[in-house]
Amino acid sequence: MYYRINRLSQELSRIRREQGAGLDCRQEREMLQEVEHALRDRDAMEDVHAPYGTIAEPAMNKGIAVDLRFTFGNVNAHGRPRSQPYVSEGTIDVPLPSSVRRDQLTLAPRPGTT
Repeated sequence: MYYRINRLSQELSRIRREQGAGLDCRQEREMLQEVEHALRDRDAMEDVHAPYGTIAEPAMNKGIAVDLRFTFGNVNAHGRPRSQPYVSEGTIDVPLPSSVRRDQLTLAPRPGTT
């Protein structure tokens, strides 16, 4: 979902640069509608997983999701409290749009690091 939102955001930026002031805003409006649909799809996906305590929070940089931080509630898949805290860490690569280079972005430090 965040890859899709990143791509749409970059396309929207491109359209805005190319249009300039006073030009037809139809393309921009259509792209904004696509972004809105993508955000609604993301929200619907979050609604499915939130009751199980799984939450994904994006780290944003210049309007681009560059990292996702997942948190898990203290319940199991059946909604019952866990007897021990559940701790997990992993990495999921989220490709950046081709027009964005990673070395152009400044990333926030990970929690617990300096």
